[in-house]
Amino acid sequence: MNSNPSRMYQFVKFSFFLIFLTLDLSGISEAYPSSDTLNQPIPFPGWPKFLPRGKTWSVVLANLDTLSDLEIVGGFYDSLYVWRYDGTNLTNWPIVAEPEAARWRRVPVVGDVDGDGELDIAATKWQEGEYSGFLYVFHKDGSLMSGFPVEFLGTRILDPSLYDLNGDGKLEIIVSGAQHYWTDTLIYVYNYKGEILPGWPQRVANLPYEYIAQQPAVGDLDGDGKPEIVATGSQCIYAWHVDGTPLRGWPVKAENGFYFGWIHHVVLSDLDNDGYLEVLASAFHEYPEFNGYVAVWRHDGTYMPGFPKYYEFEPKSTPIPGDIDNDGYKEIVFVTGEFVLGLPNIHALRIDGTEMPGWPVYYSDACYNDLSLVDIDGDNSIEVIIRGSDRQDPYDYKGIIYAYHKDGTLAQGYPLELVGSTIDFCPNFGDVNKNGSTDMAMLTLYAPENYQYYYVYLFNMNVPYHPEKILWGKLFHDNYNTNNTEFGVIRKKGDFNNNGAPDIADVIFLLNYLFKNGKKPGYPYQADVNCNSRINVSDLIQLYRYLFQNGGPLCSP
Repeated sequence: MNSNPSRMYQFVKFSFFLIFLTLDLSGISEAYPSSDTLNQPIPFPGWPKFLPRGKTWSVVLANLDTLSDLEIVGGFYDSLYVWRYDGTNLTNWPIVAEPEAARWRRVPVVGDVDGDGELDIAATKWQEGEYSGFLYVFHKDGSLMSGFPVEFLGTRILDPSLYDLNGDGKLEIIVSGAQHYWTDTLIYVYNYKGEILPGWPQRVANLPYEYIAQQPAVGDLDGDGKPEIVATGSQCIYAWHVDGTPLRGWPVKAENGFYFGWIHHVVLSDLDNDGYLEVLASAFHEYPEFNGYVAVWRHDGTYMPGFPKYYEFEPKSTPIPGDIDNDGYKEIVFVTGEFVLGLPNIHALRIDGTEMPGWPVYYSDACYNDLSLVDIDGDNSIEVIIRGSDRQDPYDYKGIIYAYHKDGTLAQGYPLELVGSTIDFCPNFGDVNKNGSTDMAMLTLYAPENYQYYYVYLFNMNVPYHPEKILWGKLFHDNYNTNNTEFGVIRKKGDFNNNGAPDIADVIFLLNYLFKNGKKPGYPYQADVNCNSRINVSDLIQLYRYLFQNGGPLCSP
């Protein structure tokens, strides 16, 4: 073909300009009504539930029956429950763990494990008094999936994660298990038949007391269209390909004298919108200093500019990313231990490590596990949700939920007060009865006379439900426990801006990259539209023909 790239560039720019002039801009307006008035939460009938103690940190919201509404899934002590939103048990649930001393772990996962079009529940349990664990997968009717349970002898198994690692339409199950009394850890990957995948398990580095005590993350770090598994050890952060080989640049080691991961998990997120995932984690110093830092690494294992960010007191929560000020870039929110001295301790950082205006702010409590990023008051802006407790009576904790605007001020009507401590537990947000309102499921721990009980609450928050305004709405982010803010984002060939389909904007993007030294496509496989493992003018020609000349379909990765 006889073509002039410069003339093609000018032609496409002019065509785009003509298209822009014909757009009807009258329909562009605020998507949701704004409101400064808080509508008070309303408890659902049949809630709260009053349950024995256990190891649960959060519940899961998922549609497990033939109706459109969502069920509430949680493991409490020896029973794995599935409730309807009216508080009744789904048929064949709960399932009681056997033997008698067995206890369900903290957070189950829900997804279509075997690819039959129906959701399944995967959960782990541990044997009280013994160093062993089991991985279970149940169909939604409560029956056990063939090949399960899988037993882990000599291993303290953690919560599962789900992901389609090999692109076969079925979900793999990722679990980690600490061995030898928390001195070693193996990462396991199983298929829907309960079979271990080739290349697994993988072992952590041979360092003293190096083990994984928290949930891994899953996502495509290197932009090749295939996911990686990222896990936080006590001294290193690891990243493995699907076949179990380490990703180039990983593992990374904690700074001298600091440790990762005993309380906080790792998080994946595209902070700077370059198409690549960054890795977020926090670290603390060994006794007696108790200081710490928050770190962000690029996909290649190098620090992002401005990080690590050191603090006089160690981070008390996982760093959670989300765009709280609507500027198109994510911020990073977390809590440090300054509550001891009354210093500001809730932080909101820009991606360069500087604090947002109005932050940090002080609150007089401790918070473990994930903060939430949700529009909780219907003002079309994201609030930072954090829990705490009134500790005046150590046997009758009063749970408190705070909500802060992007400028660090408290939302109207907050904090909310609940019966029981909320420090260790994370809310889950969704629309359980499909009435268009945001709902919140929340746990508290009530301890009269040292005997522990759970309250499980379900509230109608009385504000409109918009899923795009729930940036981090549950512990470990989603129902697969991926700890990945980009979970569910579908990256299509030719769709560089991820708006759902290739369009003229993607042509302009590729033109600028090839001929004007423009920004590089974040995910190379999206730009390689003819699948020849190179990004060049032939990709531009094929994309142009596909869009404007009824050309053939773009290739599949």
